[in-house]
Amino acid sequence: SAHLYTGIMSFNGSGLDASAATSFAYFLRGCHTLSTLSGLENWDMSGVTSISGMLDGCGSLTSVEGLANWDVSQVSDFSYLLRNDKDLVSITALSGWDVRAALDFTELFRDAKAATTIDLSGWQMPDVMRTNMFSGVDNLVSFIINDTVKLDGTGFDSNASRANDVGSWERDDATSAAGTDPWFGNTSDLAKRYDSTRLSSPNYSGIATYTWKPGNIRGRFASNDNAWWKWDSEGKVLTLGTTFQSAGYDGQVEEVYTAQPWKTVLGREFVNNNVHQIVIEAGADLEPTHLDRWFMEYWALEKIEAHGLKIHSNSTFEKLFYDDGYLSSVLGLGTWDVSTVSSMKSMFEDNDSLTTLGGVSGWNTASLT
Repeated sequence: SAHLYTGIMSFNGSGLDASAATSFAYFLRGCHTLSTLSGLENWDMSGVTSISGMLDGCGSLTSVEGLANWDVSQVSDFSYLLRNDKDLVSITALSGWDVRAALDFTELFRDAKAATTIDLSGWQMPDVMRTNMFSGVDNLVSFIINDTVKLDGTGFDSNASRANDVGSWERDDATSAAGTDPWFGNTSDLAKRYDSTRLSSPNYSGIATYTWKPGNIRGRFASNDNAWWKWDSEGKVLTLGTTFQSAGYDGQVEEVYTAQPWKTVLGREFVNNNVHQIVIEAGADLEPTHLDRWFMEYWALEKIEAHGLKIHSNSTFEKLFYDDGYLSSVLGLGTWDVSTVSSMKSMFEDNDSLTTLGGVSGWNTASLT
């Protein structure tokens, strides 16, 4: 096989009859100077069951467009196919492949470090081996996938250059035929959205294009993909909200104060010392089920606009704003239904700068004990 000829710079396969072949495993593996493939467009691959490592280590290869028309419907092993192909920038040729027979995607794209675009939009991806399928794909900017793609276990969320605290993903085709879905979230959120155990959602069925937005620090709640947060590092403002407020969606989130997603991403100490303002968007109906201590020990916090906060039944407000020494204004309290709140113990304790509470005069505190 050609992997013994690691110094070749181009390969023309136009004279090769592939119709009787059953495997091209490791065919050009390690051809690190190979930059050009040609003559592969019309290969009959209909009988092939393995292309494992076929182009593994072809670090100078710049295009795989010649593979676009291959019939890979019988291929069960796609592992290591483009591993260590560090000069591939656009990997769109595989978008129409029929991969339904696949049993193994292990490290398929691993360390394709130059790749900025990967298109798997036409795949019907089975739930099979996919260990480190996307590990080391450090420069991905455009990711085009459909709702059969599964990202758990692929290493998609392990790439440091796409870490949750350096940027986020945004759905570009937010008003596509699949429906309105103006989604954004960090890498962990996107991986969770395409977890193999997730339930189907009408808002991201079909094809979706996700684009990397460096410097946009934001994300989702693990307990509810409809609820989001954004961090404005210049204004030092933390904004919370929900994408949809229509029937079939809610803003209920289960995270306790120690598990708030912005603390997970930015670090608890950073949050406690840097957030100056918190805005809960009006109409969001963001509904924490464990609201006690939620805004406790935000030592730099000066203002909260909480018009969009919905009070969960049987909530407690214990230590809700405890030790927020610079907090001077809490607005939007008039929209809170506190009729089932059982405790407000130490709610405003050590709020030495507090001057404005907007809307508390109408509170029904009959349930307090």
